[in-house]
Amino acid sequence: MTRRLEIEYLQPVLLDVTYRLEAHLTGRDGRRLQVEATITDPEGQRVLTSTAMFVLVDVAHFAAAYARSLESAITKTAEETGGPRGVEREPRP
Repeated sequence: MTRRLEIEYLQPVLLDVTYRLEAHLTGRDGRRLQVEATITDPEGQRVLTSTAMFVLVDVAHFAAAYARSLESAITKTAEETGGPRGVEREPRP
């Protein structure tokens, strides 16, 4: 997950131009990763530099948050419709 991202544009970044991106891991402290990157144009001129910190998050964390959001949505819907069965419908002919 991105914790911090800083980008410094040194020159305009144009459409329809192929650029080269280089990124390097410059440090790690537990789950925190420090990364530096540069982008160069076809002539080798740097057009952008960047530093970032990413935090490693286990996929189980996101799965648990998703399950909680589903449970909350189901509960809210049940409360709004008067119960877990939802809105009663007329029988079809």
